[in-house]
Amino acid sequence: MKTKFLLLLLIAISFSCTEDDGTASTITCIDNTYFALSTSDMQNTNNVIDVLQNTTANITTSSFTINGGIGTGITPLNHPSAWDKVNRQFIWFDQEEAADALVYDEATNFTTNLTLPNSSWGFLGRISAPVYLNGTLYVLDQDVNPASPRFNIHTMNPSTGTLGPILATGGLIPGTAPFDLTNTYATATSNNVDKLYFRVGTEMFSYDVNTAVLNIFNSLPLNGTYHSGLEYNQTKDVFYVLTGDNLNVDLVELEFTLPNNFTATTLYSGVNVNVESMQLEWKECGKRLHAISHFNFGNPSTQAQTEIIEFNLDASPSFVTQSFNGFIFGFVHKEL
Repeated sequence: MKTKFLLLLLIAISFSCTEDDGTASTITCIDNTYFALSTSDMQNTNNVIDVLQNTTANITTSSFTINGGIGTGITPLNHPSAWDKVNRQFIWFDQEEAADALVYDEATNFTTNLTLPNSSWGFLGRISAPVYLNGTLYVLDQDVNPASPRFNIHTMNPSTGTLGPILATGGLIPGTAPFDLTNTYATATSNNVDKLYFRVGTEMFSYDVNTAVLNIFNSLPLNGTYHSGLEYNQTKDVFYVLTGDNLNVDLVELEFTLPNNFTATTLYSGVNVNVESMQLEWKECGKRLHAISHFNFGNPSTQAQTEIIEFNLDASPSFVTQSFNGFIFGFVHKEL
């Protein structure tokens, strides 16, 4: 199903970052656009999902403009999206029900409601963890049975939903938590060169698209019960994850120490997010990391408030928060 979007004037293409102490940094970024999906409430009672675009470079001073909408009864969930900088489109998976995906194409201003392929693992299988690298979409075909968690890595055609051949297959430690409280079964990122990284609970593995080498790392040193996100900082060669329990969530930086080990450093403690709805999104220029979460207000079955926390991880680490009415999900940075 497709709906044509209204053409919009592009937002300003560059800005100078300003720290909280008022001093301006020398960083000038040209990749200041973010996209997201949105519904008026948590149940999508209007059966419409909008595509949003930010109006200013700094998310914490921004509003969002609606590019257009698609009529669909999909229930909104805070699952991560993936941006394709080659073909200028992003994709969002409904990982919980493993049925639907939404694909937004910036060049044509169309959105597509795509049916996800069946998992080879049957009833307990999920197609998860979309990630683009060099214009190709990669996914996991994941067995979410905690007694025997397994996975296959495939390419996937974002126009047809067709899976490519199995590129690699592996298993994780029995008992590995198969999903977080947002029913996100796996998250993924890349180094933008040749490696894909996937996280399932406290287990993480990489796949080299050039050599076809699969590397399963030792368990991540994460505390708490719930974990969300996996974002990669190319400059520092580190990863970011949210981890913790209700009302006690930390933003953690993961750094390689040995070929298969990581050390964990807590950057911020007590991050104000709802553990039932967390997502991370990274922006390399300016070293901005965004945490997206949702809170009920009014009638808890229908209404929602979205909070976006923008962490500045540049020379002077800090963060600011902005709240939006409605349910904003599938937040993605338009990397150039």
